[in-house]
Amino acid sequence: MAIHCTCGLSELRTFLDIRKLVRAGAKTYKEIADKLGLYCTGTTKPAGEPRHEYIKTHINLACLPKFVQAEYICMLADIHFSPVRWKHVARLYYLFNQEYNEYADHIGPKFIQEWERIVSLERG
Repeated sequence: MAIHCTCGLSELRTFLDIRKLVRAGAKTYKEIADKLGLYCTGTTKPAGEPRHEYIKTHINLACLPKFVQAEYICMLADIHFSPVRWKHVARLYYLFNQEYNEYADHIGPKFIQEWERIVSLERG
């Protein structure tokens, strides 16, 4: 079965590249922006500034469990295939960090409850 890519491979490639940089120890938005050329163009924010919100969302996703990342990769491949959206990353990241030290596998009930709510949403 072929996957119809609606977001383009560039978005997926950007996420994978940011994830690789985070795992390699990238610490700042500027460091990631320098490596990947993710700068504002000057239309809404000053030109040459790192794209903070864009980079932050991708960094946060890179820190979430692999099953969450896998669902986002499906979303990037075909947005109609998955109910997850970028707007969900902040809440998932918040809950994941809130419960991280409380549970042996770092995945707590609030995180799971929110994840189950998200994946049960209507697709597309």
